Amino acid sequence: MPFMQRGAFRMYYKDHGGEGRPVVLFLHGAGGNHLSWWQQVPAFGSQYRCITADQRGFGQSPDPGQLGPAELGRDALALLDHLSVKEAAIVSQSMGGWAAVLAAVEQPQRFWAVVLANTVGNLSDPDCSNSGSRCRLRGRRGPRCWPRPRSARPFRKTSPPEAFCMHRSRG
Repeated sequence: MPFMQRGAFRMYYKDHGGEGRPVVLFLHGAGGNHLSWWQQVPAFGSQYRCITADQRGFGQSPDPGQLGPAELGRDALALLDHLSVKEAAIVSQSMGGWAAVLAAVEQPQRFWAVVLANTVGNLSDPDCSNSGSRCRLRGRRGPRCWPRPRSARPFRKTSPPEAFCMHRSRG
C-alpha cells in the first residue's frame, strides 16, 4: 500500500500512473476518501496522471492530532513532493477545497489549475482571502471569480501553467 509519511502523519494515496502526462491531484470532501473519484479517474486517465488520496482523518489516513485545516494544504504539497511532482492541477470537492486553496496560496507557481466544487475553499479565512492581492503583487491578472462563464476555455492538458487565485463572485 502506498503511503506518504509526514512527521507522525501517514497519508494513503493512489497514483494511477501516466508518467510524462500532466498531473491532476484529486482531493475529496468530508465523509469521502480516495475512492470518491472512481468515475473521474477513468475519464481523465487517458490524458492525465491521476493521483487520489485519503486526506487526514479519512479512509486509511489517520489524523495523529488536531492540527487544523492548514495542515490539509501542507499535506497536499508534501504528497506532490513525495511523488516528485513539480506542477499539477488540483480538483477538489467540499473540504478538499480547503486543501486546494491553502496549497495554491502557499505555492502558486506549482499549480496550472485549481478546481473548486461545492466549497468556499476556506476563503473566509483572512490568509486565504488575501490571496487575490498577493497574486496581483506577483503580476498575475487574478483574482478570477467563480463561476466562470460558459464560454471559458475547457479544462485540458494544454492549459498554461498558472495558479488561479479565486474568490466568490458577488454578482
